[in-house]
Amino acid sequence: MGTDAVGRAVSGHGLASMREFRRHARRDAPRVRKAERVWPFAVVAVVFFVLFGTIGAFVIALALDSGAPDRREVFLSGVAMLLIGTAFLGLLVSTIVTVARRWRRRRAAAAVALAHGWHYALEGDPQNYTGALFRAGMRGWVENSMHVHDPRYVELGNYAFQAEQGRSFTSLDEVGFVAVQLDRPLPHMYLQAQGRTKPRPYAVGFQRGQRMDLEGDFPRYFRLFVPEGYGQDTLFVFTPDLMQAFVDHVPGCDVEIVDDTMWVYLPGPLDVTDPSALLIAVYIAETAGAHLVARGSRYTDDRAAEPGRIEPEGRRLTGVNRWALILAPPAATLLGVLAVGVAQGLFA
Repeated sequence: MGTDAVGRAVSGHGLASMREFRRHARRDAPRVRKAERVWPFAVVAVVFFVLFGTIGAFVIALALDSGAPDRREVFLSGVAMLLIGTAFLGLLVSTIVTVARRWRRRRAAAAVALAHGWHYALEGDPQNYTGALFRAGMRGWVENSMHVHDPRYVELGNYAFQAEQGRSFTSLDEVGFVAVQLDRPLPHMYLQAQGRTKPRPYAVGFQRGQRMDLEGDFPRYFRLFVPEGYGQDTLFVFTPDLMQAFVDHVPGCDVEIVDDTMWVYLPGPLDVTDPSALLIAVYIAETAGAHLVARGSRYTDDRAAEPGRIEPEGRRLTGVNRWALILAPPAATLLGVLAVGVAQGLFA
């Protein structure tokens, strides 16, 4: 997870003004700087505004001064050109307002974190985060992360990313997360929440052979994936009281255990400008996290040569082969078409 690798906290005087905050925060946020680089779009938008606006104004003036029978069509063409030009200007204004709103939110989040004694970082490198969530999307970063070290390491934030099949080419999705450090590493386990009303913007796929059936009513709430051969170990950790704690305290959330960290992925983004987000993280750590710490502290991987270690086959779940999913539809289509050709004697 990286205790201080998530970024350098913004110093208190950086909150004095928005300009100071942006100057301090942007130094450690290369992904944010790149994603919110407005000037290339501003140049394009201004050029198209001037181009279409000038042509539209010229065509309108020509239609008003002309006595030709098709002057109405010419006039409407000029209006259309003018509207196209102003639309580019509107998009530019909307982009600037959206970026400014995000910076006000970031500044408010930093103020909340520092006021309550939490460390704050505008951006975190997803490569420093072991959870499966942080591999989602074509590009992404951890934003507005906050963490404390006492009595144990707890972190919260939002993972912002461009989904591979998002609503549009430029749309960003955000998923809130809470991380709780455990006392010792455990096998990789993933609890996938069931019955969610809102679909996940991220896709987490594991091979079917790693799915383990839960007892009682728990399959209504979660689907469990564990490395092959670690089923009995999972039963030792995921006792009914621990599962009930997950049902009671993190309903609708995916829970992942990687090494010595428990990751909780929320159904939507966290409102990091509200101090209650810190209370949510503390609540998860003191309820579901405390139950998992208690069970995990008594776990030992009997396969490992050294106590407190996990064998390589238990450290990571095996994901679904993404290329197989991509190539399967065209391969099936090709085989079907060839079969039709053979049946029709095209290759005789």
